[in-house]
Amino acid sequence: MEEAEFKFTEQDWKEEMDKINFCRKHEGFGSCNLSCPDCGTISFYGPRGRKEEGFPRKYRACKFCGFWQEAFGKVFDERGNKPYRCNMILCNNCSTYSWREPWSKIFGHCENCSSEDLKQVKWPTEDASHPFNKIKAEIERIHNQK
Repeated sequence: MEEAEFKFTEQDWKEEMDKINFCRKHEGFGSCNLSCPDCGTISFYGPRGRKEEGFPRKYRACKFCGFWQEAFGKVFDERGNKPYRCNMILCNNCSTYSWREPWSKIFGHCENCSSEDLKQVKWPTEDASHPFNKIKAEIERIHNQK
């Protein structure tokens, strides 16, 4: 994709937040009507917001291919809003997935069980056997039903 396609502002973030739709027919990590600007996947992509160190952070992310982009906050101030790919992390203790910025050298602990036995794994777009591929297929099946 061309860089112009990845332009993303705080106003764009607000507009995506207003457009979010959850069909409630399945569990997912994102919206059912917004698709990732990188891989095109729905239900794993969406705008996200949270507080970090007491300050708001606004960004968009795809938990299927790893596409991330900042719109506002500390990471935006430090790194700009050029898209990047996060690391997908798996806890060897409880099999929970999580995500870390690519510049994170230490993965820390699992947010679910506090284990430090974490490893980086391939994204579902790179690993056909990744369990998220089965979830994506089921979501697509549900959305294609008439």
